[in-house]
Amino acid sequence: MAFPMMRQSILASLLLGWLLILDLRVGQMARADWKPEWDRTIEAAKKEGQLSIYIGAYEGVLAEFKKAYPEIKVFSVASGTTEMATRVLAERRAGKYLADLFNGGVNTQYNMLHKTRSLDPLKDLFLLPEVVDESKWGEGYHFADPGPEFIKRFFGSMDITFSRDQRQMTDWLAAGKFALCIGCRAYEAKGQGLPVDYLMTDVWKEGGYTTAGIGALGYMNRAPHPNAAKVFVNWFLSRQGQTALQKIGRPGERPNSRRIDIPKEDVSPEKGLVPGAKYLDINRPDWQDMAPILNLGKSIMSEISGKKK
Repeated sequence: MAFPMMRQSILASLLLGWLLILDLRVGQMARADWKPEWDRTIEAAKKEGQLSIYIGAYEGVLAEFKKAYPEIKVFSVASGTTEMATRVLAERRAGKYLADLFNGGVNTQYNMLHKTRSLDPLKDLFLLPEVVDESKWGEGYHFADPGPEFIKRFFGSMDITFSRDQRQMTDWLAAGKFALCIGCRAYEAKGQGLPVDYLMTDVWKEGGYTTAGIGALGYMNRAPHPNAAKVFVNWFLSRQGQTALQKIGRPGERPNSRRIDIPKEDVSPEKGLVPGAKYLDINRPDWQDMAPILNLGKSIMSEISGKKK
């Protein structure tokens, strides 16, 4: 039996603020006058008549939003995160500010959109009490040492084969060519009856990890439909929106919202959290700059190449 070395993951449904990390502890308390402002926002959004969202995952959720707010037409661009970010930046260089919201990978948003000052704080859009209320969102995450020495030992002392093709890696694992795999589609492969399993690191003393993955949401500055964006963000983070996210997900994946006040029976088994386990939130803003880890990787590969000569 081969075991792909994958840690538990959870969909953190959004990214907040300049550094785009979910931290409702710094959010404002629900205001007593939220209802009149919410009503005004909805009316303004209806007048705008459109929401423009570039979405790399979970596009199915948009159908539920349309049901809730049929007066707001949704224009969506669905593609890979890097391709969408490249497109957005090209549009903005041409003076076209078309996107209100951007859904995609954390690293891409940080390195391509945040660094080019293309994002505004998402938390400024929070209005509904159930969205602002921090008790509705999971806590209890533990941070760990980034551990470059461990990475050096791990990659420097093992015979490792690299590939950019997840399907190829999964095929190798299922065929028994390798015993361990980091980044394989292990859960999908197991569901197809292949002789692989998922190594659950949650029960290890070091714990597992959580990540927004490609489920992060960013708010573009100079958004053409700011009120529609505000309505969507509050709906998306509400019980209704997050329940829809868990039920619909995307093919082969039903993500886990960080909301703890909604049922979890729809969540894919590999996305669940083990009560009492430690989890490392790898979306920390100080870890989003990829230069240090890339430089470390190049250094390790250079040392390995030198030893083989």
